[in-house]
Amino acid sequence: MTCATCSAKVERILTGLPGVTGAEVNLATRSAVVHHLAGALTTTEIAQTLQRGGYPATPIAEGVAPRADPTQREMADLRRQFLRALALTLPVFAVEMGGHLLPGFHHWLMAAVGIRTIWLIEFALTTLVLIGPGWLFLRRGIPLLLRARPDMNSLGALGALAAWPYATIATFAPALQPDAAQMVHFEASAMIETLILPGWLLERRARGRAGQAIARLAALQPARVRVTRATGSMICRWRNCGSATGSMSGRGKSCRPMAW
Repeated sequence: MTCATCSAKVERILTGLPGVTGAEVNLATRSAVVHHLAGALTTTEIAQTLQRGGYPATPIAEGVAPRADPTQREMADLRRQFLRALALTLPVFAVEMGGHLLPGFHHWLMAAVGIRTIWLIEFALTTLVLIGPGWLFLRRGIPLLLRARPDMNSLGALGALAAWPYATIATFAPALQPDAAQMVHFEASAMIETLILPGWLLERRARGRAGQAIARLAALQPARVRVTRATGSMICRWRNCGSATGSMSGRGKSCRPMAW
């Protein structure tokens, strides 16, 4: 899950399962708790349903410690991917946009290198962006689009894949296009993928901070509570069904924690 839309879709998938009485999806901690009738579902069946919906999940066994927060590792990887994309995109952007800003630079470049050679270089650089850093969006966005559950990854993938094939045809098979339509827009594909990455970084940072805040709040819960009734009072251990590390069942209902 990468956004609020994702968590809403996951909740709809879970609540649509037979026997499910409720589902609580938490984007900040990337976890969900599924409440269902006892014996109606297994954690494997829930995980398989989410997998088919485009959201791979891992059941959390009772008593198992939560996995380490992967946010910092993901942010480091996104920074590396952004720098790679930026290094590949800047030359394409400079060649295409620099000519509009400095017409003399455009005319010199055309005379020194040639339009077809420039297009070949732009094709190579943009393709590296798409199959490298941009693959993050393609491998997530396209499957969800095919399942009629598009998200922001699907939007980024569509934007990149709309410009890249058109420019590739103009580069390698210009006879298939009218003369007036033989233009390339490789910079559009490269810039879309490159500019989305900083947004992902900011989103991961915000989600990581929210997750840490929730973890600090969870740590404040009491280990024991006093229950007072008309017949007297007693001290018992606190059982929290909504935690990411525990599950609880009783009176015909079960609770299954899941994580992404």
